[in-house]
Amino acid sequence: MENIYSDLKFLMKRFVPAPVPVAEPGPSGFCAICPRRKNRRSKKPCTSCKQLLCTEHVKYMCSVCFERHISVDLMDE
Repeated sequence: MENIYSDLKFLMKRFVPAPVPVAEPGPSGFCAICPRRKNRRSKKPCTSCKQLLCTEHVKYMCSVCFERHISVDLMDE
């Protein structure tokens, strides 16, 4: 692509999306909440404190509920 004129490169960038970087796997370890004897391994960190959580302790939220939750929190402040 080095031989292509810069104007053409600019136009190509406007219409062809940039490649999405591949997310590297996060650190693995044990769930921060489970007792150590359960040995539950996880790669899912808490979004605020970054502690690792197993599937029993992780909570999922859709984007609609998340936006609603954030707007309620902001109104309280």
